[in-house]
Amino acid sequence: MGELGSRNLYLHVSNRPVGRVDLLGMADYGDIADIVEILLRMKASWDRLHRAIADASQCASTLGDVLKMFGKFHNDKYAHCLASCKISKDCSLRLAIELGAAKEFRDMLFGYFQGRVDSVSFIPREWKEWLDENIQGGTPIDSLLDFLANINGYSCRGSPLGCEKCCNCIEGGPWKLQ
Repeated sequence: MGELGSRNLYLHVSNRPVGRVDLLGMADYGDIADIVEILLRMKASWDRLHRAIADASQCASTLGDVLKMFGKFHNDKYAHCLASCKISKDCSLRLAIELGAAKEFRDMLFGYFQGRVDSVSFIPREWKEWLDENIQGGTPIDSLLDFLANINGYSCRGSPLGCEKCCNCIEGGPWKLQ
């Protein structure tokens, strides 16, 4: 064929003369190579998707465990530290920070409204009791201490001791200001 067939002397091996050989000059390796490359990329994408699903499943499980955890411990700050540590470890630090901030904002907001509801006389007592039992707010000081416990939890995520032991430093520590 030589130069008379085309100016591109390596067209028959998709311009990859070292990686592909066509001794008879009859195969179209370009198409096969492209298909193999696409299949390999699809497999890599599938593997990443599978890992992401497994990670999301672990994260969802951790979030469920964290929701069940609150109220179990006599020290609320320990629970905050532990929750922040577990979420930042199994999900992401960003999600742990955002959830912690959202919860403390909610607590401050509900605490503000609880104080207002208690002072209103026309709201039935049963409603006030339901609000106190189901929608618990907090003071700004409570939320500040919860934020500090959350920060401790973020730093515990990398501890070789694990979340529980690392957050144990809170028990009886400076967090008892409450």
